[in-house]
Amino acid sequence: MSRPRVASEGVQVLGYHLVGAAANDVKINTPAADFRCQMEQLAKRGTAVSLDDALDLLRGERAAPVAGRPAVVLTFDDAYRNFVTAAWPVLRDLGLPATLYVPTAFVDGERGEPISGTGLPAASWDELARLRDEGVTLGSHSHAHRDLPGLRDDEVEADLERARQLLDRRLGIEAEHFCYPRALSSPPDASIVALHHASAVLAGGRTNRPGTSPLRLRRFPVMRSLGPDLAPLLDRRLQPREWAATLKRRLVVLRLRLCKLWRR
Repeated sequence: MSRPRVASEGVQVLGYHLVGAAANDVKINTPAADFRCQMEQLAKRGTAVSLDDALDLLRGERAAPVAGRPAVVLTFDDAYRNFVTAAWPVLRDLGLPATLYVPTAFVDGERGEPISGTGLPAASWDELARLRDEGVTLGSHSHAHRDLPGLRDDEVEADLERARQLLDRRLGIEAEHFCYPRALSSPPDASIVALHHASAVLAGGRTNRPGTSPLRLRRFPVMRSLGPDLAPLLDRRLQPREWAATLKRRLVVLRLRLCKLWRR
């Protein structure tokens, strides 16, 4: 596959969870027909790039052609088998690169699913190995998928190290890329993440400009309510819902940090 052209307006990271799952009441479950329409739009615009290529652009290590639209990175959380059966076949057919963030305790059978109530299984290690071989970038979504701001520093360190060990032992990858569980981050755990990973994604719903820290990449969470038209995200239209969600996350982080201080 030839290296994709990258637009000069920065990088947009889209965050998906489930695609075409039976859990129709889950807000982060994109219907299969809507997902295909969204991906066909993206393929026609020709701006989808791998996470590694996007990081090169943000660092100024990759030349950008004149104008157009931002580069778009497709990311998927939680490593449900649903990605293997519903999302990846569409992406593979259209030649779109993707990054899948793996909560290793879920895949290894140590903990339950990251999205409560769906009853969906995790991808197996063999399935993840096939995805790796077919070009999917695999990153860490922590081990136990716990809220990092509520953990002690040593607990964060142990969790991240356990995830890296499993991904190395099972898949032979270094897991350079990280996704914060529930997009919750505070300065102490961000410092520990930086010791283990080359990039990390949050939420925030805005485009990442050249010079953006790879350890604080912002994502546009994709919700079921978006429908089949990806244009509102690609055109960077205002998202009051994401502003409100960002404020809510900040309040959650504050509560978690206060609870941690109280426990001391």
